Amino acid sequence: MFAKIVFYVVAALLICTVVLATETTDTLNIQFDATT
Repeated sequence: MFAKIVFYVVAALLICTVVLATETTDTLNIQFDATT
């Protein structure tokens, strides 16, 4: 039971990290396009 909870917490953190990284990359790409 405890291992399952830890697994879900880690999975959620990974998803959040990927989403944040994607949003940051999109923002950087937009700024880069604006400068060029």
